[in-house]
Amino acid sequence: MTRYELWLLFHVLAAVVWAGGVFALGVAGISAERTRAPVELPVLARINAWVGPRIATPAAVVAFVAGVLLVVDGPWSWDDLWIVLGLAGFALTFLPGFFFLTPESKRIRDAVQREGPGSPEAAWRVRRVLLVSRAAIVLLFLVVADMVVKPTGDDAAVLAGGVVILALLLAGVVALFRAAPRPPEPS
Repeated sequence: MTRYELWLLFHVLAAVVWAGGVFALGVAGISAERTRAPVELPVLARINAWVGPRIATPAAVVAFVAGVLLVVDGPWSWDDLWIVLGLAGFALTFLPGFFFLTPESKRIRDAVQREGPGSPEAAWRVRRVLLVSRAAIVLLFLVVADMVVKPTGDDAAVLAGGVVILALLLAGVVALFRAAPRPPEPS
């Protein structure tokens, strides 16, 4: 096994853990929302808060570092369009998790401690987390597609498809965030 193959193995395994974990949590979120049981959403938020920093974030970091090592060790260039898109996609999926999902999970925990598992504020915050998580899943799968297809500037249809998916995703997230009513203030 060459060093390049080792980096590739780490990169792919980490991406599988990262994408698979995020996807599984997203499916669990859909299930929890459909039960309409107020107790399940905070439990899911607690699981997310545990899995994020202990599994998803380390897997994302390993995927990133191994990807960097693949570029350094392999036949790739930092100017390759698919690498630029992959790095942008990584940032768009990793940073919201770090700067929104983690702090929001703490706010959910605080709301549950103040108001109990049926807290309207906690349920509202969990739904926001689930929305952002679903957007991250789509972005993460776009990054995986980018890594597999490795588009160049000549792949207009592939690039246009990615742009359309991103535009629809952004529009949907913005619309859902605006449509979500704010819960009543705790008394």
